Amino acid sequence: MISDFEEINYSQLKSLVITLYALQERTLERIESSYNRVSLKFSQTFAFATKIDLLHSEREVVSINPKLISTIKNDKISNTQLKPVFCDLLLNTRGCYYQETQEYLTHFRKAGMKYEFVPLNENRSEYKGIRNLFIEIGIVKYDSKLAKYYLAQRYLNLTQELINRRKLTPEKLKIEHEKKEELGYRAELAIIEYEKKRLLDNKGLAAQIDHIAKYDVEAGFDILSYDIQKKSDQIENRYIEVKAISSVKTEFYWSINEIETAKKYRSQYYLYLLTVINDNIFDIDKLVIIRDPFMEVFSNEGKWVIDANSYHIIKRK
Repeated sequence: MISDFEEINYSQLKSLVITLYALQERTLERIESSYNRVSLKFSQTFAFATKIDLLHSEREVVSINPKLISTIKNDKISNTQLKPVFCDLLLNTRGCYYQETQEYLTHFRKAGMKYEFVPLNENRSEYKGIRNLFIEIGIVKYDSKLAKYYLAQRYLNLTQELINRRKLTPEKLKIEHEKKEELGYRAELAIIEYEKKRLLDNKGLAAQIDHIAKYDVEAGFDILSYDIQKKSDQIENRYIEVKAISSVKTEFYWSINEIETAKKYRSQYYLYLLTVINDNIFDIDKLVIIRDPFMEVFSNEGKWVIDANSYHIIKRK
């Protein structure tokens, strides 16, 4: 279903406001006639403006939101006056588009003093309507060099409120969890194929690669593969933990059990960081393999940020 935001842009909303201010008699018929001379999509624009409480229509007569009236001085309509009003209306927690606005804004994550959003390739068009309008009116800024979206500091108090109000129903949580599990499973299968090619010269070992995560989720690793020592020809186990990561940011969750297992096996334990291009494709050419991640990652705070997002609490006896 097409979002209302995909039918709207700032120019249309501004044209509607200018049309309203130019008319003495604000009947729906006269507004539509005047608006259509200067802009497009009257029905969609008028409906959107009504839903965000920019105007009210009763018995074919249209009135303007008092907040807009008090903002515009001497009937001189400027972007400086209009855009803050649109921002306040769109970020209203009681507004008609509250849920859709909140859903988009919750993709932004705090990074230092800013909130940023770096969409994956497959998500770039998902919110294009609301994203483009928010950029036009100044709620969102885009950094073309870094390919990142930022929330404007001016409206951060309003956008933060929407982000913090996010509600995750048990049903949505279940769906998100299932999607992550499915993505992780496909990443593991991709690495198994990678390992088979790596051990191509020893098909006997390749055939013994074991997908441990399929039947033991507490093992502390996903795949059991093998290495052949060059000097001694001795076969060693390679314990592989697979993490599917974003194409723009290297971050992942690593459980206490996985960390303890990495500590136990040290140089025989490997982290495979596999970049996700979209839900069905991985970039195997950008695969990052980290040997002894307990030392190289967990004990290397100069290169990695370790963020504990939950704690195990036990009451003392």
